[in-house]
Amino acid sequence: MKFKNLLKTLALSVALLGFSSKAKSEELNIWNYALTTNNIRSRHIYNAHNTNSLEGLDSRDDLLDYPYTNSQWLGGYTLSGSNKFRRDSAPLLSERVFTNCLTIFDQTGQGVSCSNRLHFSINNDTSNRIFTGKVIYSDEQQFIDIRNLIANNNGYFYLRDLKNGTNNQVYCILEISSRLLAPPKISNLNFEGSDKSLEVIAQPGTFITPQYSSLLSELDNWASMSNRTYIPPTQVNFNKSPLDTNYQEKTRIPDSAPNTNDARRFYRLTLSPRKEE
Repeated sequence: MKFKNLLKTLALSVALLGFSSKAKSEELNIWNYALTTNNIRSRHIYNAHNTNSLEGLDSRDDLLDYPYTNSQWLGGYTLSGSNKFRRDSAPLLSERVFTNCLTIFDQTGQGVSCSNRLHFSINNDTSNRIFTGKVIYSDEQQFIDIRNLIANNNGYFYLRDLKNGTNNQVYCILEISSRLLAPPKISNLNFEGSDKSLEVIAQPGTFITPQYSSLLSELDNWASMSNRTYIPPTQVNFNKSPLDTNYQEKTRIPDSAPNTNDARRFYRLTLSPRKEE
């Protein structure tokens, strides 16, 4: 099978597994709490998308005005403009990054020291968004796939231990990217020699499985290749989408389809957000 002939007959479709086709209201719940003591209370932050919400302050937002009823807390807020939100609700089709500040409240003057982790959950999950996060310390950044944490780690992510944290200290920034699901693209096909492969541009936080067929049809004649490739969030692709014109990060996937005498072969990509699917 020659590459030039393949280009004439190649057809690409995308199967989206486990995703809704329409954007609907949903809310990411972030719970910041201490592990090693019961004396330090905890708070939730909510990053939401709702019908009729605005990018600025509106009735669906909750400002950070709740009272602290304990002497020590781990909490936080979403910073948007000059506003600090407990619940920041963006428009349904918004894809902006939520900037969450993780903070300490301490009335004792003794400092807060404890193990610390976040718990993520999605309220009214319609599975039409890819949630990834950038955890920013003063000397390091970490990237997390929130749907993958929920599916495979019960939604937990461990932060650094706190040592003598002070009142009103912002000890970590958590940026949340909530991009709408976008189809991947095949950017290159290599069928020269024995190193047959596909190069794809795909959204971070998704799993890609190429399928192949000798017939161009949506019937059940597609076979999956053995390899399933995960696209992790990184510094390069964080908050990127295949629909962005400046996003060209490519992932190479070996063509593991068996050698046949087909005069032509068609490919499509299946896309899913979770490891267990």
